[in-house]
Amino acid sequence: MRKPKTGTAEIAPPEPPEVGAGAGGPLETLEDEGFYADRVLEGGDLSDAEAEAVRFERVRMEGTRLARTRLARLVMADARLDSCDLAGIQWEKSYLRRVEWTGCRLVGARLSRSELHDAVLRECNAEMALFVSATFVGARLERCNLRGASFEGADLRGVVFRDCDLRGADLRGARLRGTDVRGSELEGVQIGAPEMAGLVVEPAQAVDLVVRLGVRVE
Repeated sequence: MRKPKTGTAEIAPPEPPEVGAGAGGPLETLEDEGFYADRVLEGGDLSDAEAEAVRFERVRMEGTRLARTRLARLVMADARLDSCDLAGIQWEKSYLRRVEWTGCRLVGARLSRSELHDAVLRECNAEMALFVSATFVGARLERCNLRGASFEGADLRGVVFRDCDLRGADLRGARLRGTDVRGSELEGVQIGAPEMAGLVVEPAQAVDLVVRLGVRVE
């Protein structure tokens, strides 16, 4: 059984190519079992693309549109995505390692049953995204909009949610030992007493969660 990383654990950063290094220019399509490595992708529109077993390794994407892409069994490693449109993606059962997402649009994204290792999401809009039964091993989410997102049954042990909007998010059945949600908004979050064991919260958050469970605080 893996041990959860603590909120202070170091997350390994990605090692994508520098801007101006590696192959440049947008991709026009994605192919089944395509392998795309050492690339800098600035712009480009791959919206609605469908492919299986695609692999990205050491890539940097800036302003790339990947909305509604269906990429079964995607593997992505050492990648940095800045200001990309990923709304409505269906990347279930993906394996993502050392990936940073900054300012990306992930509204309605589906990453259920995926594995995210050493992942960082900053200032992303992931409202109503689905991370059902996903596994996070070393992850940090900062200033992200996660309203209504579902982490039902996910393994979030040791994950840090810093200053995120988790209002209405579904954490039922999630593994939350060492999960740090201090500074995040939790109004209307769906969570039960079993999941709360080991959750790291601020005093005010603790009172709100206890009251939600029907306990009187006087």
